[in-house]
Amino acid sequence: FESRLPPRVSILLPRAGELLVVGELELELFRDDTSACASATMGAVAVVWAAVVATTTTRALVAPGVVSWRPGRLKGPSRPGASVASRAGGVGLRGQVEQGRVAVSAFSQLSGIAAAVADRGATELELLSVLSEARGLPFFSQYSIDMLASCAYIDEAPDECEFESCEILPLEPAPAALLSRDSRERTFELDAWARPDVPSQDYYDLVEYPEGYTGYNGSHVWRFVYDNLGFAAEARRAQRESDSWDEPDGWRAVFDRTISGVHASVSCHVADGMDDDDSCRAEFDRRLASHPDRLANLHFAFALVLCAVAEARAWLADYDYDVGDVDDAARAATLVSNLVALDVLADPRLADAASALRETAAAASECVLTRSGDAEWIEESGIWQLRQRSRAMLRAMDCVQCGVCRLHGKVAWLGVATALKLIYTHDGAAHKPLARCEVAALITALEKLASSVRFCYEMGGLNPAGELAT
Repeated sequence: FESRLPPRVSILLPRAGELLVVGELELELFRDDTSACASATMGAVAVVWAAVVATTTTRALVAPGVVSWRPGRLKGPSRPGASVASRAGGVGLRGQVEQGRVAVSAFSQLSGIAAAVADRGATELELLSVLSEARGLPFFSQYSIDMLASCAYIDEAPDECEFESCEILPLEPAPAALLSRDSRERTFELDAWARPDVPSQDYYDLVEYPEGYTGYNGSHVWRFVYDNLGFAAEARRAQRESDSWDEPDGWRAVFDRTISGVHASVSCHVADGMDDDDSCRAEFDRRLASHPDRLANLHFAFALVLCAVAEARAWLADYDYDVGDVDDAARAATLVSNLVALDVLADPRLADAASALRETAAAASECVLTRSGDAEWIEESGIWQLRQRSRAMLRAMDCVQCGVCRLHGKVAWLGVATALKLIYTHDGAAHKPLARCEVAALITALEKLASSVRFCYEMGGLNPAGELAT
C-alpha cells in the first residue's frame, strides 16, 4: 500500500471524453495496520458530486490499492472486484474497484443528488411559499380517512392517546363534491403502491388539524415499521442465521432511507410544535441533530418526492382540480402551474435522479432459482417488494392511536407512495391518471418534507453551505 499518492482526484466523464479535476480535499492515508498515516492534499470535493452524477456510466478514478474513500480518510488495501464505499454525513458512494477505477453505482449517484437538491430546497423560498399556499386549499387539505380502522399488525394492546390534542373530528357537512369525485376515482389495484381508505362521510381537514406536538408516543409503531417493513432488519436477521450480511443497497436502501426520511420529517414537526424555543431546541437535538444519518435521509426523501413531481410536471399542469368550487379549482390550478414552472423542478439533477432510481431497480430479478447441495428453492427478489411494503406502511398507520398523527401519517405516506409509483412506473400516469387523493397527497408530502428541510436549515442542522453540520 502506497502512502504517497498523486495530489489530485480526477473524475472521468466518458460522454465528454475528458478528465475533470475538482476542488481540494484533505485525506488521511493509512497503512494496512493503521500504525502510520500521512496527510496529502488531493483533488477536491466541492463539486465532486456534480461530476459523479453527470452520467450513469461515470467512473471515479482512484489510486490502485484503495478500498474506501471518504472526505477526510482513505483506507486500503484493495484488489480488482473489491467493494468501494464513501460516506459523508450519511451520503454514500459505492462501486467496484476495476484496475484502479471505481464504478459509481446508480444508488450512489442518487445519494449525491439528494444532498445537492436538499441544499437547494432549503433556500428555495418560492417553492416553500407555493407549496404552503396550496396546502391551504380544499383540494389538497381534505381527505377521507378511516379513523376507526383496527391495527392489523401489532399484537400488543394499543397505546391509547389520552391527550386532547390527539382528538380529531370530521368536517360537517362532508364535502359532497370531493366525496363524489373520490368515490368515482377509487379503483382496486391488486399490486398497488398504496390503497387509500374507502371514501366515506368522514372527511378531515389538515388545515384544521395541523401537524405538531401532541404528546402522543408512537415509538412502538415506528419500531414495528423498522423491524418488519425495512430491509435492514431483514438483513441483520439473515446475518445472525448465516454469519454474513450485505448492507441493503440499491432499491432496498431507497425504501429504507425513504421511511427514515419521513420519520425525520415527523420529528421536525414535533420539535417545531414545542411550546417554547428551549424545548424546541432540546427536542431537535435529541431527535435529529445528534443523528446525521436521519438528516441525510430526510434530504433523500425530499429529493425523491421532488423528483416525482418534476417527472409529472406536464400532466400536473393539465390536471383537473375541480372540488365543486370554481374559484378554488382555478386557484389550485394556478398554484400548481406556478409550482411546475419553478427553476428547481427543471434542475437536470432531478432527471438524473429518476434515471438512477430506475437503474437501481432494473437489476432486481423477480425470482432466482437457488441451489445448495441437493436442495433447491425459489428466492423472490424484485421491485414488487417495494409495492408490498409500501402498502403495508400505509396500513401500519392504522396502529397510530392519535387521531391527528394518524391523519398526517396516512396522508404523508400516501404522497410518498404516489411518488414511488410515478418514478418506477414512469409514464404510467399518462395511461391511468392518478386519483385526486393521490395528487393531493403528493403535493402535501412534498410540502411536509420541504418545510422539514427548511426547519433543519434554520435550526443549524445544515451549515450555510447546505452541508450536514458537524
